[in-house]
Amino acid sequence: MAAVSAPKPGIGAKMYRNTGTYASPTWAEVDAVLNCTLTLNWNFAEAGSRATRAMIQQKTRFDHTVTCDMRADDADTDYAAFRTAALSPTSSLDLLVLDGSLATEGVRGFRAHYQVNLTSQPQEADGSIYDQFELKPAPNADSAGVAGIVVGVNSNFTETQL
Repeated sequence: MAAVSAPKPGIGAKMYRNTGTYASPTWAEVDAVLNCTLTLNWNFAEAGSRATRAMIQQKTRFDHTVTCDMRADDADTDYAAFRTAALSPTSSLDLLVLDGSLATEGVRGFRAHYQVNLTSQPQEADGSIYDQFELKPAPNADSAGVAGIVVGVNSNFTETQL
């Protein structure tokens, strides 16, 4: 039977934090995240010649950023980990950012050690406090950078270094 086309609701997207090692991860869902935005913007270099008047471009490196709004909750261990990482000039978090549950075949996303930047914390009189974090891939000894993730059968995922 052919797959039925349907939109993926954003509410089903998930973020996971590794509380184990890189080689043997223990994934815990970061459920205090409200909104999350992923970007993968390529830089381009000129690759043309006089054979055409068109400007021919070639992809070189990319800028991968994740921004997320997280409910401020001092009792939440994930929130504490993000705040601690944001205040540290060197620490990073090993995270999976997926467009669905880790237990769902076909889910896609990214895995990286991310350095955390606290970009804003609106403190509105009629609102709850949410911290906005910006996550950027960080240097680390475990991987070369950002890995593309596809979740397969039995929730095993395949990493492809990007």
